[in-house]
Amino acid sequence: MVGRRGLIGAAMAWLVVCGAAAPLTAQTIFGTHSWQMQPYCNVVTLTLSPSPAGARLEGTDSLCGASNLGSAIGMATGNSAGNVTLNFTIVTAPAARPVHVTAVVNLQNGNGVWTDSGGNSGTMAYGVNTPGLPVRPVPLTQIGPNVITTLEIAPGAVSGSDINTAEVQARVSGSCPAGQAMSGINANGTVTCTAVTGGGGTPVAFKAGGHLGSGGYLPYAQYTDVTWTSTRFNTGGGTLSPAGTTYTVPAAGTYLLTGTVRVMGYQTSGSYCGGFRVNGTVIALTCNKYVANAQIDTDDVTLSTTAQLAAGDTVVASILSLIPGNGLTISGSNQAEANFTVTKLH
Repeated sequence: MVGRRGLIGAAMAWLVVCGAAAPLTAQTIFGTHSWQMQPYCNVVTLTLSPSPAGARLEGTDSLCGASNLGSAIGMATGNSAGNVTLNFTIVTAPAARPVHVTAVVNLQNGNGVWTDSGGNSGTMAYGVNTPGLPVRPVPLTQIGPNVITTLEIAPGAVSGSDINTAEVQARVSGSCPAGQAMSGINANGTVTCTAVTGGGGTPVAFKAGGHLGSGGYLPYAQYTDVTWTSTRFNTGGGTLSPAGTTYTVPAAGTYLLTGTVRVMGYQTSGSYCGGFRVNGTVIALTCNKYVANAQIDTDDVTLSTTAQLAAGDTVVASILSLIPGNGLTISGSNQAEANFTVTKLH
């Protein structure tokens, strides 16, 4: 093997004879040299032989003392910077996976830098074998990193087994049965479903209305249920009692209850409220309405609330008079029509 002095002396002789950019032709450069591909433990031993293009490289990769050495073959040429470029291919054993290496070594000391087709790089340390370093990684493929583009991928070549669903959303392939709706999409393309009620599977839309008349003044501090004169529409069930005050819920769910009732007050000032009662219990109440003293005044009581109801629950709209004496009545037939609606949300 040619030592460090031999390499440097031979390289200097080659520079004098051929110039920095000339091919390796001087006989004194030829011989056997070794480099450790740090930061790894691999030592490549290469013999440089005459070649019209510069020098032919043949040798081995120690694979850090493995029983089977890797073979190495390539070319060496001078470059414009006055250094030597070594291009060689190592075939690892026993995996038989090739790795292509480019190294540039300094003619003054034999050291340099290297990089390979697996994306690894480091220092070409001439004539050393530092122990305790890790083995250079063997590439899993002959294709270098970041070289595959759309042009290299055939249509339909990428399938579900080729993607990482932790980073790429798979094609959505799941569906939900009747009565259920999609509530989520998983990374692997499957879906989660949830049961749908109300507007999705059992719509309920009910409206009652009419020109109302209380038949007298409303009792003080007592709920008076509003009587509806007719049903405007009824989709999805539910019933209005014969007396026209009570709506019976057809199915469990979340409901939107709304209503508008006009009241008239006079002679006595005070406040009144409007709200809904479910099974006799008040669930929503709108108060602080005020009627001025000694004058006729009309006002629309607007009711709205959302409630979780069960099948068979009863709902009524009520007016609560807080005016002492004869001071408040539900509007008569010459006033605007009142209404009561029930809508199942889900």
